[in-house]
Amino acid sequence: MKINYRKLGQTGFDVSTIGFGTWQLGGGRWKSDTKAKNISLLRKANDLGINIFDVSVVYGQYQDKNGYTQSRSQELLGEAFKDRRNKVFFCLKLGQFDEYAHRNNYE
Repeated sequence: MKINYRKLGQTGFDVSTIGFGTWQLGGGRWKSDTKAKNISLLRKANDLGINIFDVSVVYGQYQDKNGYTQSRSQELLGEAFKDRRNKVFFCLKLGQFDEYAHRNNYE
């Protein structure tokens, strides 16, 4: 499989024309594989040339022990690419803060 790249706006960065959406990796109401398998999947996609990953705080959303909203998908991306951070791009969607009711706040 050949991956094509395009410039990201005026940044000068080359991003793959195929991205990887991570909603299904977060678990929650979407069933997900094991953490190790998901990390392996993310790294394999990057090894094949995909360097742009879509993520949102509602992908595997949960409250941590301090009451802060967290995202399992964001955590998986951090773990998968901790040693390749300068080789990947994350498209983080903002505004939606409730996985189930789709409530949002764009102010």
